[in-house]
Amino acid sequence: MRELTTCRSCNRFVAPDFSYCPYCGTGRVRSYEFRRLLDTPFDRMEQNVQEYSLLRLERIERQLDLLDGDLQHMMQDLLERNSL
Repeated sequence: MRELTTCRSCNRFVAPDFSYCPYCGTGRVRSYEFRRLLDTPFDRMEQNVQEYSLLRLERIERQLDLLDGDLQHMMQDLLERNSL
């Protein structure tokens, strides 16, 4: 028994090997083509999110380094004042 899919336009059952719906004539998008159409922009979006996350982490790391330097200077100043 063949597996049937539904037409995206008229929602009637259509054999998966048909290129067009026999009822309304709507062109069918094969599942592998549809998956490729969806995967391409989502892959790009995922890559952009990863790049943005990496840039954000690098910015946070720089800020933490600056704060660490400030803290070291404050601690050194406190030690010098307490030793006087």
